[in-house]
Amino acid sequence: IGVKYFNIDIITYLKLYSFLYFLLGILGLFLIKKYLTINNLKFINKKFFLYAFPLCLLTLTPLIQLFIGQNFILVYLEQNSLGIYAAATKLTILFTLPALAVSNSTVPILLRTSKEANFNINTNKFLYFTLLFMSFFLFILTLFGSELTLIIFGENYNSSGVILSILCLGLFFKSLHYVLSVGSLIKNGTKYRFFSSILVMIISLYLSYILIKSNGLIGLVIGIVIGNLIQLILDYYIAQKIFKIEWNIFVTLIVLIYVISIFFLIQYIGDISVINKILVSLILLFINSLLYFFLVIKNKY
Repeated sequence: IGVKYFNIDIITYLKLYSFLYFLLGILGLFLIKKYLTINNLKFINKKFFLYAFPLCLLTLTPLIQLFIGQNFILVYLEQNSLGIYAAATKLTILFTLPALAVSNSTVPILLRTSKEANFNINTNKFLYFTLLFMSFFLFILTLFGSELTLIIFGENYNSSGVILSILCLGLFFKSLHYVLSVGSLIKNGTKYRFFSSILVMIISLYLSYILIKSNGLIGLVIGIVIGNLIQLILDYYIAQKIFKIEWNIFVTLIVLIYVISIFFLIQYIGDISVINKILVSLILLFINSLLYFFLVIKNKY
């Protein structure tokens, strides 16, 4: 709203955003104060510390990557590119928040039921649910990215539609990562996730540094997406070594190929009328619902 209606420059916007984020953090502490028992706090044992501390550090890696990525933009691109990147990032988070909220809130349920007999069945069903739910948001943002940025941020940010779809693809890989790496959380392997995140962050930043010089802002976000994909594969491998889960890899790969194919097909088709985009969205909704019915509801394994 500030960028569109009050002509706030992007640097001021980022400062205001950081200050607002800090205020929301203070508000969060106030809301959970009744659950904090500082007076009766007991000594934190080593096992809990080794599990929780790496998870705390994991929250810093995306912020570090975002900060360095923004500096890449300021050094190698024009200042308006930073606004386009910020707009695409915020829209990606905003419109995928419902799917991510459902996905993240279900992971603790998987942790709690890890010793039950039907655990492998539940994890596979949840994986299919994440694939289909997040992929539909990916399709919608890829189809309507330009229209959304035009409506919310104005004509100056119209070119962020492509950036929006690529960032959403990275977030799609990230959501799969949460599910496929759940084994490392079950067996207290958070330290491995931390080290893999640091490694992947370095690889992602290096790729973004190389690609931004030749491909501009698109090169930067492609580096981020490749990093998310590498982290998905690496943490999946680590989690399976720590706690083996019987994933249905064949079906997962088929659905994944379907999602990636539709994503690139939408990119290849290019700009079509809004009516045609709505029709394509309805068709994709029907296909995803059909897949969900057969893979999650009807499939009894």
